[in-house]
Amino acid sequence: MIVESIESIPTTPQDIFNHVATHLLTQNEVCMVDYDCKYHHNGKACAAGCLIPDSLYSEDDEGYDFFDMRYLNGSILAYNNLRTRGFPELSLESLNLISRLQNLHDNLPIEQWKSNLRKIAEEFNLYTSCLD
Repeated sequence: MIVESIESIPTTPQDIFNHVATHLLTQNEVCMVDYDCKYHHNGKACAAGCLIPDSLYSEDDEGYDFFDMRYLNGSILAYNNLRTRGFPELSLESLNLISRLQNLHDNLPIEQWKSNLRKIAEEFNLYTSCLD
């Protein structure tokens, strides 16, 4: 489920985890076109894409990492582009969490998502009740 408005974008690590985990396990498929992951496509969304309301989404962000510490300064990142359009500022912890969740979506088989979501929650000291 893609967030509906800027005001409904979760910003705390726990809220981000709950939203993304619920989205991924409900959608139960990757958001991909020709082996390229997409933020949004045909009503589907990736782990980071489900945090981007349609009002902020731009195809121009496709192909760019949402966030990556290695490229924080001076590189094109979807997060930086979204910030110019009104996306809320997120803590470094929240950005790192989104990056980990995006990596799960892009690189792991769906059958491994739930167990790896538990590992990510443990790594970030988050509750996992949304997985039950």
